[in-house]
Amino acid sequence: MAEERSCASCGGSLTPKFPFVRDAQADDAYAVLVCADCGLGHTDPIPEDIPAAYGGVYYSEQRHGITGRIRAWLRARWVERHAGENVGRNARSIVDAGCGTGEFLREMEGRGWTVGGTELEHRARQLLGTTLDVRADLEQFAERAPIDVVSMWHSLEHTADPKTQVEAAFRLLRPGGRLVVAVPNHGGWEVKLFGRHAFQLDVPRHLYHFDCVSLERLLSDAGFTLEVVGYQELEYDVMCWLQSALNASVSPPNALFNWIIGRPLHGTRGQLVASLVLGGVLLLPAFVAALVSVLVHRGSVLKVVARKSAAVCEAAPGAPSGGGPSPGAPGHS
Repeated sequence: MAEERSCASCGGSLTPKFPFVRDAQADDAYAVLVCADCGLGHTDPIPEDIPAAYGGVYYSEQRHGITGRIRAWLRARWVERHAGENVGRNARSIVDAGCGTGEFLREMEGRGWTVGGTELEHRARQLLGTTLDVRADLEQFAERAPIDVVSMWHSLEHTADPKTQVEAAFRLLRPGGRLVVAVPNHGGWEVKLFGRHAFQLDVPRHLYHFDCVSLERLLSDAGFTLEVVGYQELEYDVMCWLQSALNASVSPPNALFNWIIGRPLHGTRGQLVASLVLGGVLLLPAFVAALVSVLVHRGSVLKVVARKSAAVCEAAPGAPSGGGPSPGAPGHS
């Protein structure tokens, strides 16, 4: 560590878990530190120029074509099933933090929701065009509060200050409103099996690494009660297993994934061919491993719904946002 850090969620002490993790898009290396109290993983050091770590093609149109529309439909269906049951059919509202290229917001808009989103990466904002209400951060939606649902689809791990982000969502939501969060699962089997080679780490773009305990702690401290936990997301399940196994076997890391979505390759053509051949061999085992890990709640993704807790909603104005009731056993999906 360049300097001593404390946990961004609970303030606990950090210890090294993976001292050397290679950046799949550059030749840099980082460490992953883990909080001794809540288990939240931290990429170290944090890049001085975070946007530069993404490169010019992080939001690939090749990645977000028909698969993006299918993914948006699946996410919208999950939100309406688990977070929209107490929302009326009229004037339903959602803000998506880290809305990317906007497929999910367009899907929700088509279902009759009033939508808004946040995005900082200029390439994504160019792709969004002018049809959606996209702003720099959640605070800028304050005049539209209260909102029924705030979603964070694979954006919280990219956020420089996840605690502040979750607290901003709390202030934006109506009493009883829902926060939907999906993050890579640092407690999944791939991370335990493949360690620093695990596809989910993706340092330094993933600044934080959540397992179920650390995510629940972050949300609970902000005043949310965890209601639903899922461990499956179609876009990531098999690919996480497949690419993690390849990362542990051949170089460079993430070669197959980068080739699929059209990112520049950081290796030789022979290395790419080796990844393609070995990937074909490992595809079926990766599918089986993904299925089993989801069934035993050790899948590649954490996907949760948390309710703005009544006990905190009823607190006096100006009361701290933390200290909500301890969640009971959440449901699983």
